[in-house]
Amino acid sequence: MDALYGFSVEYALTLDCFYGAKVVGGREGLNRIITSVNVMEVPDVLPWVKEGQLLLTTGFSIKDDPVAQEQLIPELAKRGLAALAVKPKRYLDVIPVAMIDAANEHAIPLIELPPDASHPKLLQGIYTELVNRQTSLLKKTVEAHEQIMAVLLEGGGLREVAGALSRLVSNPAIIFDADGKILATSPNVPPLIHSNRCLKLADNNSKKWRMKRETLITGDKKVCQVICPVVHGSTLFGYIAVLEENRPLREIDLISIEQASTLAALVLLNREAVKGVETKYRNELLYDWIQGDIQSLDELLERAAPVGWDLEDSFNLLLIGIDKYEQVLSGSSKANNTALIKLKEQLRRTIVNVMEQNHEFYILGERGHHFILLVRVKATWSNRAIKEKMHKVASNLQQGLRQSAPKITCSIGIGRFYPNLLDMKQSYLEARRAMEIGRIVKGDGQVTHFDDLGIYRLLCQGTQEEMRRFLEETFLPLQDYDRAHHTELIPTLEMFFKCNGNISKVAREMFAHYNTVVYRLEKIQEITGINLDDPEQRLNLQVALKIAQMEAYSS
Repeated sequence: MDALYGFSVEYALTLDCFYGAKVVGGREGLNRIITSVNVMEVPDVLPWVKEGQLLLTTGFSIKDDPVAQEQLIPELAKRGLAALAVKPKRYLDVIPVAMIDAANEHAIPLIELPPDASHPKLLQGIYTELVNRQTSLLKKTVEAHEQIMAVLLEGGGLREVAGALSRLVSNPAIIFDADGKILATSPNVPPLIHSNRCLKLADNNSKKWRMKRETLITGDKKVCQVICPVVHGSTLFGYIAVLEENRPLREIDLISIEQASTLAALVLLNREAVKGVETKYRNELLYDWIQGDIQSLDELLERAAPVGWDLEDSFNLLLIGIDKYEQVLSGSSKANNTALIKLKEQLRRTIVNVMEQNHEFYILGERGHHFILLVRVKATWSNRAIKEKMHKVASNLQQGLRQSAPKITCSIGIGRFYPNLLDMKQSYLEARRAMEIGRIVKGDGQVTHFDDLGIYRLLCQGTQEEMRRFLEETFLPLQDYDRAHHTELIPTLEMFFKCNGNISKVAREMFAHYNTVVYRLEKIQEITGINLDDPEQRLNLQVALKIAQMEAYSS
């Protein structure tokens, strides 16, 4: 039982009402906590025994029953009894040896009361002490609550919460976020701890525990800490840790920690609400920017100032997209929709962490299943230097995202650099094309710069109508034939180009006979009317295959 709501058996023996009492068994349990008292003079008292009770008896109900005497204490131990006080002489000449042995075995204090002991006085003495303690506890709790709430009423933040808690418990206090990083500390946190602290819990599932004690090792020093989750509803915002640097924490201190945890949750909840509004404004501003809806540089700078964006330098844009997002979305029930939101938040935090760890200045926004990231570069850099910078940033992001969410992949597209901030729309369109076509050509989870698309840069600029007509002249007849006759003309053609026209190599790669490959190639020329020996006509067919790949991905 929590000592906060009672006192130990050892302390009870110092009260005036226990004058003359002595412990005859179960001394190892003297630290058990008494939270209430009861009297046993009937045989069926066991169902009424509660954890933490002190039980008073004259032994009347067991005076002639050796079996009951032997079984009484083991049964009481199962119910969490604090202690048993027996007044002998009237019904029991002496306390039976079997009861003393059982008390020693189960560490249940067995107290022999003096003959003149009065049950009413014992009841009164115990309850008076309990009431006095709980009244004192209530007073201290109210005082702690008032001090903690004063922080909220005065508009204080996490640093003030940590400071108020530290003053209440006379020990340093630290507030962490859900990832274990320091958000705020009280002024008296040792510098070595402050500079090196990152909370790591062996079991970070806060639903399994309300408060836990751990040992912190810093250099040659060991310090005990008590950790309490900062939770609102089902959302874990972080943790509060108090270091037992100056003195051991008392039970009342634990209440103060819980109250500080509640206040910290309110502060963080309010911070999240404000952050949500700011994030929405930033996303809208960024979206207007990359859509070309901002008409002048002055308008951009004016709207960027309230959110703290420093646009004195230049920026290059990259786009991060969750691969196969539609499958993830369609596979998510309403119950799992929260998990999807948490996944996107996890990815966002990872992007932020990677950028900050590499000391990059950036602007981050979110649109659907894409993250839009503007990375600061110098307009005086060469295009090559800027591309190398962006590839390095993208590589670091990919590494961090893979570690953070190994079950999914993210593709990254990088647009060209434009010195004029108002040209960000073009960079965005290029980054999006680079990401989409990169998935076709390279597969998911790759980094693609728009400049590296080669001929695809030209293809993606053509009109849909013209590309469709071109496919009808070249690719679609082959596709229709394959579907109607269950043949493999298109895969054979793709392998033909991949092997640079080497028919023997095509046959080996496709595990087909040489003559079979020759027949298929002749059939392709017959259907399309294209001569594969003619470089110009062969190029048309190669381009048609690439357009078909793009069409298939888009559809």
